Amino acid sequence: MTVLATSPTATQLLAHYFACELRPADCYLLFGSVGAGKSYFSRAFIRSVADDEDLPVPSPTFLLQNMYTDHQGPPIHHFDLYRLTAGYDLARLDLPASFARAVCLVEWAERLQDLGGGAHLPADHLAVRIAVVEAAEQARLQQHVQQQQQQQQQAGSGSASSCMSGLGEEAGGEEDEQGYSSSEAEEDDDGGDPRWRRIQLEVGGGGSAGTHGSSGRWEPRLQLLRRYLAAEGPQLGCYLLD
Repeated sequence: MTVLATSPTATQLLAHYFACELRPADCYLLFGSVGAGKSYFSRAFIRSVADDEDLPVPSPTFLLQNMYTDHQGPPIHHFDLYRLTAGYDLARLDLPASFARAVCLVEWAERLQDLGGGAHLPADHLAVRIAVVEAAEQARLQQHVQQQQQQQQQAGSGSASSCMSGLGEEAGGEEDEQGYSSSEAEEDDDGGDPRWRRIQLEVGGGGSAGTHGSSGRWEPRLQLLRRYLAAEGPQLGCYLLD
């Protein structure tokens, strides 16, 4: 499933949606280059769970891991593995324990593949691959965006999920004419970047006997997201690409 986010609010939309349901062992593996929007997604997710748009969410770049527990539901473990090294760091983090009992947001998940050839990846996860849409591709996608806008106008607006309704207000701050929240302008990643994002959501792993398994854990949420975006996405600057 691939989604086109045409503003930071649209990226927040996806983070808020997934933050509505927390299950132990929910693992989000975030892939993308520097500035793609991994930290922006993680920050929006954590603030949504905390119901606090001003919550400080520092990047765990040097500590590698930050934990959040002041909310209902399982703890959230936020990782930044850019500086991960084999041996000491892997042992200190005890990733299998986090993957089993917490909701994990793992930035630079590529490092797990680099160090262990996939052996350190959680068996059951959702890969979130975020890429900047360059100018030439954005011009090509503009027609696709206009078509979805016209289809929504013809069909009429449906009823959005409670996680999605009022997102513009929840995002915090005034929006400028481009739809970017001024309160996030100074944040890193895509907070002040006008370029669109292509966000690919891919279920990975198969789970094990007696667990939800990838299909049971992720597919219902992705199917529901698809229905919501088909009805309300264009209104929020979030478009289905496949």
